[in-house]
Amino acid sequence: MKKPFLPQIGDIAYLMQKAVIIREILETFQIVRVCFLNDDTDFYIDIISLKKQPDYRISSLSINLFTGGQRI
Repeated sequence: MKKPFLPQIGDIAYLMQKAVIIREILETFQIVRVCFLNDDTDFYIDIISLKKQPDYRISSLSINLFTGGQRI
């Protein structure tokens, strides 16, 4: 069984392929506040979505696919 990655405040982790900085950890809810390295906007995500290394095996879908091709 893999040991879960538990970041600390100030650590750099990866959300899929993008690096984020850990700003706050809410252990009770297993949520962390992060921001991308090149952006100051903070947001909260589930702690298990963070990895030590970037994951290039995960591909993302454009939200436009769900709108019938219309731009959002």
